[in-house]
Amino acid sequence: MKGRVLFALLAGALLVTGVVCLALPVAVDLSRSTVTCGTGFSTDTERLELFTRAGELNRELGVSSAPPAAVEFACEDALMIRRLWAWPLLGLGAIGLLSALARFRGRRPTG
Repeated sequence: MKGRVLFALLAGALLVTGVVCLALPVAVDLSRSTVTCGTGFSTDTERLELFTRAGELNRELGVSSAPPAAVEFACEDALMIRRLWAWPLLGLGAIGLLSALARFRGRRPTG
């Protein structure tokens, strides 16, 4: 019995950790500023567009800044890395929790 409960708790912890990690914002640290790219669930394209417009304005004014293409690539890379490990974590937790619940429901009381 203890093993089943421990398995269910571990699976639940994996599920919650995966959801929380996907919900937290992903940010890219540049030399002068930090750009928020979105979360593991969605990409924040509005901030990237604002950063791109600001970069174009900076170029017109002669101020050096990170190229918008580099920022977009860095955001895509950071989001991909977050999703590569958080989605499988969530999936393993969900499968484990469903498996543990199926074991608990399938067990018949003795007596």
